[in-house]
Amino acid sequence: MTYKWTVKLVGLTFVILIYEDSVAHSMSDSQKREMRDSVEEMFNHAYGSYMKYAFPADELMPLSCKGRYRGTEPSRGDVDDSLGNFTLTLIDTLDTLAVLGQVEKFESAVQLVIDYAKFDSDIIVSVFETNIRVLGGLLGGHVMATYFKRKRRAMEWYNGELLMMAKDVGFRLLPAFNTTTGIPYPRINLKYGMDKDNLSQRSKDTCTACAGTMILEFAALSRLTGEHVFEEKAHKVMDYLWQQRHSSSDLLGTVINVHNGDWIRREAGVGAGTDSYYEYVLKAYVLLGDEKYLYRFDKHYNSIMKYMSKGPMMVDVHMHKPTSSARHFMDALLAFWPGLQVLKGDISPAIKTHEMLYQVIQRHNFLPEAFTTDFKVHWGQHPLRPEFVESTYFLYKATHDPHYLQVGKLMVENLNKHARVPCGFAAISDVMTGKHEDQLDSFVLAETFKYLYLLFSEEKDLVVPVNEYIFTTEAHLLPLALSLVNASTLETKVKTNLYDIDLDGPSIMDPEDDGDQQTCPNPLHMNKGTTSYAFDIRTELKDYVNNIMSTEDGMHAIRPTIARRLQAAGAIGGIVIDNNKESSAESSLLFAMSGDGQSDVTIPIVFLFFKEGQRLLEAAYEYPELQVLLTYTPKNNVVFKTAGEESLQQQNPNPSSAPNQEIPIQTHSTGVLKDPTSGQGEGPPTDKSAELNPQGTKLSQSIVSLESLGKSTDTYSCSIQYGPVFLSVFATVLPGENNFKINKHKDNTVDLRFHLFEVTANKKPEINTLYVEIVDLLRQKTNFLSLENQEQYLIALARMLEAAVFQLDISNMEGQKILKLAGLLRIEDDPTIISGSKTACSQHIDTTLTNHNPLFCQKRTCPLLEYSQRRQQCPKRTCHTTPNSGILTPQNQGSDGG
Repeated sequence: MTYKWTVKLVGLTFVILIYEDSVAHSMSDSQKREMRDSVEEMFNHAYGSYMKYAFPADELMPLSCKGRYRGTEPSRGDVDDSLGNFTLTLIDTLDTLAVLGQVEKFESAVQLVIDYAKFDSDIIVSVFETNIRVLGGLLGGHVMATYFKRKRRAMEWYNGELLMMAKDVGFRLLPAFNTTTGIPYPRINLKYGMDKDNLSQRSKDTCTACAGTMILEFAALSRLTGEHVFEEKAHKVMDYLWQQRHSSSDLLGTVINVHNGDWIRREAGVGAGTDSYYEYVLKAYVLLGDEKYLYRFDKHYNSIMKYMSKGPMMVDVHMHKPTSSARHFMDALLAFWPGLQVLKGDISPAIKTHEMLYQVIQRHNFLPEAFTTDFKVHWGQHPLRPEFVESTYFLYKATHDPHYLQVGKLMVENLNKHARVPCGFAAISDVMTGKHEDQLDSFVLAETFKYLYLLFSEEKDLVVPVNEYIFTTEAHLLPLALSLVNASTLETKVKTNLYDIDLDGPSIMDPEDDGDQQTCPNPLHMNKGTTSYAFDIRTELKDYVNNIMSTEDGMHAIRPTIARRLQAAGAIGGIVIDNNKESSAESSLLFAMSGDGQSDVTIPIVFLFFKEGQRLLEAAYEYPELQVLLTYTPKNNVVFKTAGEESLQQQNPNPSSAPNQEIPIQTHSTGVLKDPTSGQGEGPPTDKSAELNPQGTKLSQSIVSLESLGKSTDTYSCSIQYGPVFLSVFATVLPGENNFKINKHKDNTVDLRFHLFEVTANKKPEINTLYVEIVDLLRQKTNFLSLENQEQYLIALARMLEAAVFQLDISNMEGQKILKLAGLLRIEDDPTIISGSKTACSQHIDTTLTNHNPLFCQKRTCPLLEYSQRRQQCPKRTCHTTPNSGILTPQNQGSDGG
């Protein structure tokens, strides 16, 4: 908000613009206490519901008001790997009770964990999740119990029981580290280790974060128990991951093979798959005092900020080609990054990224699991994650800017308004509709409420001096004094008051250094510590998200009210045309019109951009008999013919009289749209729809062939066509190896078929899951990584997949990219062979040819263009043979760019 004051003085007029800065929103001590008490009440509501309805189950199901036990509820896939029937939520919540000062409840909870938590079940669990939640929770509980006992506040009976339980868990996880590389398997059986069910052969790949998020918990376990094996194993993992970084970019991929160290997925980012690895590289230095970790983090950090930082956004890149983006969306887990930047001491970019994320939250109440670089919701789920709240807390500690208190207040209000239910707090399945999921993850109590409580608390009011501890990735507290326990020969430094930044003195990271030699320079120290520092940086990003989305404002203004009015008036469907004259399918990204959570509208409503809408209107004016079909499923056997086409058909009923000509028909997932004025000098169609649209027939055959692999609740398939290219996706829960097929036919049509196995059961897979699996297949099985402009192809592929899943049309611009990609792709282990020679023609390949024929590449392979006003005259392409190779290559062949 901006206030405008006009002041007249001695004949001059001054216009004073006063921006409403954070000082105007400063929160009084009493208001902070009210917010703190409100957060505590919210925690009590969630924790009390778990104890009343769920304990000793692992999780609370807040909509069903019961507990979730592993094996008794329908599987949710990998999400359930965090459950082991070991009272997960109670263990994860122990040190939150301590931080909130609920000492009696803490003491009671410790006793319950000792009595009920068992770890010898025949259950396969995630090594990563068990480490950060269970092992970390037990260590955090032990640290708090010993603290209260030493202070004689409580726990006089305690004798290290939680530490012994943590040791038991640690030994149960150790067999996972028996790999050639030392990187642990991603899963392990709590009772039988890796020996049962051929587990070591089923789990060969793990994510970087899964492997690299062990050092804090394992080092603490070693230094508290004297069992050095845990810390040694964790150091070996970190050393190997560092060794496998890309030599020039210093970046790591997201998935690695535990046996040979090969990178399975080479996307590099700071979100899902790698997030907590980078966190633990820096925090390993802070907790253990080992200088090598600071050196490694600095190398990583410099590369991350060089290649991934795009203004306030953090985008994924290829580790081996860091100037090329790997994804067109960001995920919610990157919200931890500003908090880590605070620990690093790089405050300015932390403020910017946090502000960008805050603006996304202001649009949707919560941070979606994934959103595109133009801030559209890509995956709308939100399980009440803590990462954004965590960064908000650390930025407030670093800047003392009251703005971050207001941010926290909004988060509290949104949780109460949109996530609170009678039996706790429920995850959000879609931020666009606000629909709930029957899920309350343990990290909500372990992290989300803990950070919110600390945000509004004064240090003097806390019963635990949190500045003497470091937070693990699950927000469990480990004492900084561990750097003095079982210390190595490396010189260590004691860190105290880790997050209490001295604006007038030297860096707290190294109290002995002077201000000019700080390991982690703090911009606040150089800017006199004024709260306007953060405000000035945020001002640069005022309305950043809204400005980027401003070109799409016309789209998002559509409301369900329009549909209700049309339906009430008796309409059987509606087409809404954008009034933004600059919008078109070629220049604007695909989007979904949001609803309001109600289901009373039953008629179909379609949105058209201005350019395409005008074409439809012009066609309607010129051809009053024009028919428009709105449908959810493909109707490729339906062909609308105009009087002009029927006249042509009567003049020449024999299509064979023009054997080299093509009919300019564009098939859509919702019907067929044609230009009846095109076709000068071209052969007419017959009256059979299959002959009018051979591609449509082939698409139907493709679908039938795909569905023949099996129809049940365990399978899912979808298909889409653009010109001569057909994309089909088959997904199943059945075991098998993902594969990709390219079928190229005599008529220059191409089938791209993706067969995906072990996908989530009993429901339509998430589109993001399909996208990730498809991109992995392209990178592993084809020459995709050798192509230029990969980002453009990935965006086009995402749009085509969206069109297939939601039965929409694909724009001409994206379709052309898919056409080009189809011509460039090669399956590396199944090359197309013509008389023993690979063809290098960049157009479509006829795999049925068996004779060495240099004239092959002269075939006309011009694709049908969407909304074409006249038929293309396709240029001939000639080929020559590369000397000494026998490879046919088109003359003047350029790169795959554009």
